[in-house]
Amino acid sequence: MLKSEINTEAVRKEIGAAARKHFHKRNIDVFFEHGQWWIIPPSGAAYSVNDSVTNGVPGFSFEQVSEGNDERP
Repeated sequence: MLKSEINTEAVRKEIGAAARKHFHKRNIDVFFEHGQWWIIPPSGAAYSVNDSVTNGVPGFSFEQVSEGNDERP
């Protein structure tokens, strides 16, 4: 099972930290729905969370699935 498919508080915290670092924003909503994690940064756009590896380090990537308002993430 991929980490992005595991519904635990520990994974939610990891995803939240990765999203804050990626988007350089706070107040990012992190939630589990339909068997996977999703985030919504202050822009209001929705992103699915995916497992990824960068330079051999496991982590998460974020795929935008809907538009937000005019604020950029």
